[in-house]
Amino acid sequence: MITLSSIAESIFDAEFYWKEELKDTRYSTPEEEREREILIITDWLEAHIGELNIMINTHFEVVDGAVDFHEEESAILREMYMMNYYRKQGRNMLRQLDGSTATATFSFKTIREGDSMITAPSMSENQAIARSYRLLMNDSRQAIEKLVHAYNMYRSKPNQVSGDDAN
Repeated sequence: MITLSSIAESIFDAEFYWKEELKDTRYSTPEEEREREILIITDWLEAHIGELNIMINTHFEVVDGAVDFHEEESAILREMYMMNYYRKQGRNMLRQLDGSTATATFSFKTIREGDSMITAPSMSENQAIARSYRLLMNDSRQAIEKLVHAYNMYRSKPNQVSGDDAN
């Protein structure tokens, strides 16, 4: 049995490696950030077991935070999370670009004071970031399709047997 929290830990540690300059200001310590983000990822994974079951023709259930997974199912669920993450990040970037969020929009290009200079990101830089998230999401979608195809081809059992095959 694999616990969803162990999958979430591997996602956080491999994909969102913590660095001081990337620290989320919502959390006071790196340990708190890791702990809370792993809880969020674990909840997402649990909520999408049904979607995984539909994709690979299985009937996995979460029992006390654990699932009777092998590495193949875990890899597909992990990639599903990453695709969702990229889609969400891209959508957030687009919201910033079109002004539909309450995030800070800069009405300046460059501010200089003495030796200091602050430059706001240009519209084309933000568009490139949004485009990059879209490409990452498409890469994840293709990876999911390959993983699901391979799983269904080699791992899943037929749902029905009829005719001479039943013997």
